[in-house]
Amino acid sequence: MQANTLPPSGQTTASRLMWFFAFVYVAEGLAQVSGILRQPLNNFLLNGLHWDTASVTSYMLILGLPWMVKPLYGLVSDCVPLFGYRRKSYLFLFNLAATAALLTMTRLTDPAYIRIALFVDVTAMAASSALCGALLVEHGKNSGLAGKFCSQQTLWVNIANIVAAFSGGWLCSSFAPSGALHWAATVAMFGPLLVVASTYHLIVEEKTRADFAQLKLGLVSILTTLKAPSTWGIAGFLMLWAFNPGFGAPLYSHMQGTLHYSQSFIGDLNVIYAAGAALGGLLYMKWLSPRYSIKTLAAALIICGAGVQAMFVFMGSEESAMALNFLEGLATSMALLNAHVIATNRCPDHAEGFMYGILLSAANVSFSASQAVGGYLYDRVFHTHIEPLILLSAALTFSCLLLLPFFNFDRKNLTAPDKNAGAAPGNDSTSKRS
Repeated sequence: MQANTLPPSGQTTASRLMWFFAFVYVAEGLAQVSGILRQPLNNFLLNGLHWDTASVTSYMLILGLPWMVKPLYGLVSDCVPLFGYRRKSYLFLFNLAATAALLTMTRLTDPAYIRIALFVDVTAMAASSALCGALLVEHGKNSGLAGKFCSQQTLWVNIANIVAAFSGGWLCSSFAPSGALHWAATVAMFGPLLVVASTYHLIVEEKTRADFAQLKLGLVSILTTLKAPSTWGIAGFLMLWAFNPGFGAPLYSHMQGTLHYSQSFIGDLNVIYAAGAALGGLLYMKWLSPRYSIKTLAAALIICGAGVQAMFVFMGSEESAMALNFLEGLATSMALLNAHVIATNRCPDHAEGFMYGILLSAANVSFSASQAVGGYLYDRVFHTHIEPLILLSAALTFSCLLLLPFFNFDRKNLTAPDKNAGAAPGNDSTSKRS
């Protein structure tokens, strides 16, 4: 069986998109709340304002809302062009809005106003992510490049997370809580500006007009896809994997209050986690996905992920913390990348942005809910004991195995490629991966 090689024009487009995704996911790794703002924001709320963990998680809960409605951004861009473009104009608009919000935040100290600025930033980043996801699906689903595009996402967002985590820890140890937050917002501001520049130079898109016939066709495709059990299996997997009440703010509070880790060391742990995640992306792209079926990978990575999470109950010394954070990043990135590749090929034609957003929003909704639940349980039920929350997170991750029968593993593009096929470099069209 011969692999299909891309024509020269397709290779050029793929190359430009690989660079574009690299720049976009560097920006997302910096400018999202989980990026360089993460540790300075937690530090500001916990140590600058002296809030408890439950108050911090409640404060952050609204910031998950824009990610919950992420499919709407994709649907609008799928069917309603802005200034003649379905993707480019929206990318410009939202990333300029994120830049303005972060610039404003560099002058704020009132937590109410900071949350407004963060909400604008998060909304813009969620919309930008939906648009990039639509581009990824459009160009990756039928070309066989979905795996490479998803791996590019994992690699570069975690490279950015390494820089963000190192910088966040250094800022928290070098400045007062408010000053560290302001400097973090200043650095994060350059992320969306990078997306504006890369969109202008790398995205080639023909002008189009609003197409209500395509909207109708897209809705039919969406309904058909929603009826498939595999769609709900993937969505359920992403939700269970993201529901980790023991991680996030509760784990941060445990490391700071119980284990007495310094701010700089907590920043180092974030760097180590991101390094493990980046390595996981490379291993998945270069070694795992070309050799093993997605069914084998899904089961193995779920078991590994649950095992690593459970081992966090033994975290005590700095050495154990470094090892566990590295393994957690490694296991999490490979498992999520595997699921994202499946999700890419579950998206129907004519509504790529909407459907991809629906699948990934399942994880965003679950993560936001788990943070609120985890903060409440940590403070009010388990009285700052992290172990029950860690074991609950591991059990939920392990339960993802129950959803594997719903995955449509029989699809051609969801299995490992034929090892005897003469695949062309840079093309994974024979791969049965999503």
